[in-house]
Amino acid sequence: MGSDAILWYEPVQEILHNAETATTADGKTLKLEGKYASVVLQVTGTMTSSDINFEGNIDGKSWVPLVGINVGDGSVATKTGSNTGIWAIPVAGINYFRARKSGTGTSAITVTAVATSAPAVQVGTVSSQ
Repeated sequence: MGSDAILWYEPVQEILHNAETATTADGKTLKLEGKYASVVLQVTGTMTSSDINFEGNIDGKSWVPLVGINVGDGSVATKTGSNTGIWAIPVAGINYFRARKSGTGTSAITVTAVATSAPAVQVGTVSSQ
């Protein structure tokens, strides 16, 4: 019998921004400890002149942009581009994740995150016919 094992961690859900109105805000940091394969974010509210930037690090200090997949249209980006919706961000090996708000907008936004062992997969653009 081989030693191959599949590690599965229960998904963790956190609110990273709760009706945030500041023009810029780091929000709550999600501690992943390298255990999870992806973080799925849902951004709700009014995103006027604001972005949610997907960022992660290993050392607890040096934040770097992460690429997210818009599950609505399959596009990839490092931020939301003033859009609400759901994004899946690959985070395998990442210890800390945040969804930093930037821009000039003061409208209230909420960002909810779920860390999961399931990988984020880009399915491509869906076309209607």
